[in-house]
Amino acid sequence: MESVKRYAPYLVAIALMFIPNFISNEYIVHSVLCKVCIYIIVVAGLDLVVGYSGDVSAGHAGLFAVGAYTAAVLMWKLHWSFPICMVAGAALAAIFGVILGVPALRLRGPYLAVATIAFGLIIQTIINEAVPLTQGSSGIKEIPRLIYGPINFEGNNLFYLVYPVMVLCLFVVNHIVRSYWGRAFEALKESPVAAGCSGVSRYRTKLAAFILSAAFAGLAGTLFCHVDKYIGPPTFSFELSVLFLIMLIFGGTRSIMGNCLGTLVVVVLPDLFNNLNDYRLMIFGGLLLFTLYFMPGGIVGMLRKILEKTGLMKAPSRLGVPAYVVAGVKLGEVSAVHLRPGDETGKGEPLLVTKGLSIKFGGLTAVNGLDMTVTRGQIHALIGPNGSGKSTTVNLLSGIYQPTSGDIQFRGHPVRGSADQISRTGIARTFQNVALFGDMSVLDNVMVGLHHTFSGGLLPIVFRTPSARQQAAEALARADALLDFVGLRALATEQARNLPYGKQRLLEIARALGSDPSLLLLDEPAAGLTAGEIAVMDAIIRKVRDAGVSVLLIEHHMSLVMAVSDEITVLDFGQKIASGTPDQIQANDRVINAYLGTSGSGHTLAHAPTH
Repeated sequence: MESVKRYAPYLVAIALMFIPNFISNEYIVHSVLCKVCIYIIVVAGLDLVVGYSGDVSAGHAGLFAVGAYTAAVLMWKLHWSFPICMVAGAALAAIFGVILGVPALRLRGPYLAVATIAFGLIIQTIINEAVPLTQGSSGIKEIPRLIYGPINFEGNNLFYLVYPVMVLCLFVVNHIVRSYWGRAFEALKESPVAAGCSGVSRYRTKLAAFILSAAFAGLAGTLFCHVDKYIGPPTFSFELSVLFLIMLIFGGTRSIMGNCLGTLVVVVLPDLFNNLNDYRLMIFGGLLLFTLYFMPGGIVGMLRKILEKTGLMKAPSRLGVPAYVVAGVKLGEVSAVHLRPGDETGKGEPLLVTKGLSIKFGGLTAVNGLDMTVTRGQIHALIGPNGSGKSTTVNLLSGIYQPTSGDIQFRGHPVRGSADQISRTGIARTFQNVALFGDMSVLDNVMVGLHHTFSGGLLPIVFRTPSARQQAAEALARADALLDFVGLRALATEQARNLPYGKQRLLEIARALGSDPSLLLLDEPAAGLTAGEIAVMDAIIRKVRDAGVSVLLIEHHMSLVMAVSDEITVLDFGQKIASGTPDQIQANDRVINAYLGTSGSGHTLAHAPTH
């Protein structure tokens, strides 16, 4: 039964290839079904940007036009063969995708949407004005026929070209989203800060999503110019970009089946209600509003819920790892914590050193001239009253903030850069407010932490080469070991947002350990935990230290701090007021005064507030 489910999509795909053998109507096959296949390619690529990466693009008609005009001009003026024109169209659209993707690194929400709209309008203006190249408003009519000796792709036979290309594109998209690229897209969508601290480069990943999406749109455009043998500016209007978004949302994002169903419905609908053609935009607008209000998961989401309620389909597993990896991996044979050179042999040596570390926000100095040394193999606590600069210090050390002045030395080298760059040097962190990727599985959250272990680029992922399979299998085994390390192995397939709060804290630690840190920054890991959960956290922190990873602990629970710490640094109003062993800190009058507002004997930090 499992083998039938596994190969059913492939059998259906092969069967649909022979549609022209049973339907001879040229309008249905050539004008409708070929257009559906072409639009599916665009929508599947658009899903990478909108569904997986969480950005908005209302300019894909422009990218579609780039591919179409590139192919048409090269075939018409230079007489290039169509396969070369397909590659050229996709490549040029990908270059424009870089131009479109750069704003996504700085703009979000409506600002990004407006930028993509402007891009589409610019492309349409270029098409109108570049008359010697594009024929301007008249469009290009002299598109050569697709006949190569005995091979004829004219008429209904065009389906035999566009359909296999569509299937190939969906195959590529499916492999991408089920790889570490797909996890990186989703991680950035849910929490860009947490993704960056897990080693995911926002710059490279966002740009990659736009480039891939643009390449698919350009490729589809090269095919589109052969549907009517004519292309002109009105074809690639802003309305077409909106229709692409409607197809995606109506069918359901993050679903290849949704991409196909949404496109099919939106393309076929005007033909079913031909008399209402003047009200087409109104109908599509109403369809979009209906979907957003009553079917937020699109057609596929609605069908899935119905089938689950009737018992005809089980709830989908949250394990976002290809089945071949799960089947081929050997669990339980990999160590959870991987140490970097020097972490085990250099115990007692300085690991992290800050000198005069400061940061100002306007006229407020949040951290002022902090000198601190964290030693290898120790748990170093950073404590202080609320607002003393503890979390700001962690943000400085992890690259979220850049210091105004001062130096950070880590493993004997200066540290400065973005969060993903600092993560790759061996500094990992958790967050004061839990920052998990809630829609992803517990296992996938840890796999994001292992992002740095993957390499090889796009082609190994698309073709699932032996090296790509090996990397995925090793990462899965490591993720399983990390979950076992924090006691969450049994919950691997659970959705992260469904975990109890205390277990979410443990999952953050497991994800952070996936980046092979020499230093783990724990930002108030016991905040909001029960007494029993704090005891578990105590054991985990010690376990991390015993495994060879140094810990910088920011915490308000004094009983936990005094129990696990080897060294303590105390901040007050952004300045260091004390440093020493737990016993020395508990006896320090300046520390007691900072916490309790009083000095003298008879007071200890046991009386200090824990929140």
